[in-house]
Amino acid sequence: MGQMLSYDKCHPASITFATEWSKSGHTLLNGPVHSGEVRDLNLKRAVICFKCELKIRENHINAPPASSMLDVSTAHYNLAKALDALASRCNENSALRAKHRGDAANHFYTAFKIRRHLLGENDPCVRETWMLFRNV
Repeated sequence: MGQMLSYDKCHPASITFATEWSKSGHTLLNGPVHSGEVRDLNLKRAVICFKCELKIRENHINAPPASSMLDVSTAHYNLAKALDALASRCNENSALRAKHRGDAANHFYTAFKIRRHLLGENDPCVRETWMLFRNV
């Protein structure tokens, strides 16, 4: 039997996994899933990973190794996408769904503000982030 990985809230393996998937153009949301329960568990793990990534990126704005504001924006964007997907799975609990949707909207808006400041109004990434914020 293989060794089970621990998914602690700030486990380095979880953070590296989320960051590497994000850099390769994937998210933790598009992996193969065989049941609804597994998908929910993967979404919860994705949220934990992306929250940790966001904390690390924000911490390394002023501390080495350097992180850019665009990295922070991408971390907000990834976290918002994971929260939005998790909110869409919360059909029976409307309070939890509203909480996740509100958190996703906050992270989309933060990513939008950072990207608008750095890239300008007319950049496609800025417009896409604004549309996602409006549709949450």
